[in-house]
Amino acid sequence: MRAADPKITIERKMNNLERRLDPSLDLGERTPLPEEKSPADELSGKFSIINQLEVRVTMIQIARFHIEKVIAELDSIKHTLDERKLKPSKYFSSPQVINHFLKERLGRMREIAQTAQFQGQILLDGDAGVTGSSSLEALRFIRGSSKVVPSRAPGYPVTIYQDARPSTLLGIGEISSENLRNESLIALADGKHEVRYKVKNNESPQSLVQNLQKSMLDQGLNIRVLRTRQNRLFFVHNQLGTETFFRGLSSKTNIISSTPGRSNDAARGRDISGTIGLEKAHGIGGFLMGAIGNRRTDGLVLHYDGAIRYPGQIIGYIHVKQKGVNVPIDLQGEQTELLNFPSLLPVDLAIGVANHSHFSDLEAIRGNSDQECRDTLKLVYWAEADLDQLLEDLRWKEDSFLHRTIGILRNSVMPRIAGEEIMMTAQNKAGEMKRQLQEMMSSTQFFHQIH
Repeated sequence: MRAADPKITIERKMNNLERRLDPSLDLGERTPLPEEKSPADELSGKFSIINQLEVRVTMIQIARFHIEKVIAELDSIKHTLDERKLKPSKYFSSPQVINHFLKERLGRMREIAQTAQFQGQILLDGDAGVTGSSSLEALRFIRGSSKVVPSRAPGYPVTIYQDARPSTLLGIGEISSENLRNESLIALADGKHEVRYKVKNNESPQSLVQNLQKSMLDQGLNIRVLRTRQNRLFFVHNQLGTETFFRGLSSKTNIISSTPGRSNDAARGRDISGTIGLEKAHGIGGFLMGAIGNRRTDGLVLHYDGAIRYPGQIIGYIHVKQKGVNVPIDLQGEQTELLNFPSLLPVDLAIGVANHSHFSDLEAIRGNSDQECRDTLKLVYWAEADLDQLLEDLRWKEDSFLHRTIGILRNSVMPRIAGEEIMMTAQNKAGEMKRQLQEMMSSTQFFHQIH
């Protein structure tokens, strides 16, 4: 996978993982048998199928070329705002300069997505894939597979039985003057990162919260710290779900620890639970994914970070359109699969990435402060890793189509064999989706990449 840091192993987001036969093409009992074809007709049909496969390979190659161009723009942002080197006051005269730079790069990305085309068809703005719109701001469309069936207005109802929650840790004792005088060290860790903050001699509750927050940000802990009304420390992971975990301790007092010097584990977060279009869905963090085998929502992925009033609440509707390109998988051209190209518009990238600046997607990134620059980097790394995974999937598809073409030329592709092969591969790829989402949600797999 391409990335500036070779340790990147994350964000294998949901990129066209389903490759199955279109059920609407199944032959029923009343379907008439095809007429026998002459050898000349069969040869003509064979070369027609080969031509269609070659066209699809060309589309993939064009899409890959433009995806690489978008990644280059992300690289430009990443290398300019790399937080290990960046001090805005040193490299830029003002935040306005940073924002102008970001606006320029985002504009180039939009232009690439809106102009990448083949034979007049735009490939990377959503017009050649699955698109979705929501009736609720907190409900976002992420991805759709080739199995997703278009919805009628107002869309598929999204029912939530359990909203997603973050991991949290509440300190035991008050941040009193006595505790602050007696305390020397406060530590927090999430498995990959560790913060060891030495309490200052003149520490106050306010300065402790500020200094702890800065230390966690500097060390890559995606956690925010608050001061409660009871004058206790309260730590909240910024990412939703069970895949995030951390612990903390206070060495000599009970500011955090039940027993001084022994760590306390954070309360586990929880994953979202619900259905899409009344069909089963799997939840990971705030991501809700249509289950494999669903008739209409197989591979449809949404994100919801809001709350619910009661279990089973319909929080909104998702209206889905399927614009994938048909690809033949048998010699007769009677069975097809869909080739989807997701939108690369900035507003459709890096959705659901928790950050202090509340950037909802890549389109929202700004650089008005050090913190916004850090959060911009988080979204940029997330988007780039997602596009790297998309490139990997497209390379697999290109190889698959090329092998299929060779098989047809060698007369080794039969309708049933081709269909079974595609379905088997689809199931194997689909089985990776949950694991990829889990990796995406894991702070230990992601946030250390930018520190």
